[in-house]
Amino acid sequence: MAAQSSLKTKLGGLEEMIRQVNEEIQFSKREVQMLRQEKEQLENVLSHKSTEVRKNLQVEAERVDEELKRNLGSQKAENVKLQAQIGQLKAEKTQLQQNLIGLQRRIGELELSIGAEGEGNAV
Repeated sequence: MAAQSSLKTKLGGLEEMIRQVNEEIQFSKREVQMLRQEKEQLENVLSHKSTEVRKNLQVEAERVDEELKRNLGSQKAENVKLQAQIGQLKAEKTQLQQNLIGLQRRIGELELSIGAEGEGNAV
């Protein structure tokens, strides 16, 4: 009878251990299921955020592109205006140089004329 009691005790212990292992397995299964759900939610959020960021970046890139095109047009117009002003200034510079040469020639002529008169008066 002691052997039967010992066997019953061992069987009871084994049954208890099986029950505990089954509880742990069920707990682990629930935990794995929750982790899978959480992973799926995080993937969905990440996908949504990624799509949103991509869309925002595309909108911003288009805005910057349009602004660059607009500024390029303005810059080209300003360049044309500045080139015209440079051309005008070069023409004015040429005219001033010609006037200077004419004035220097006139000064030379006047100096010669004054020198000639001075010699005539000194004789």
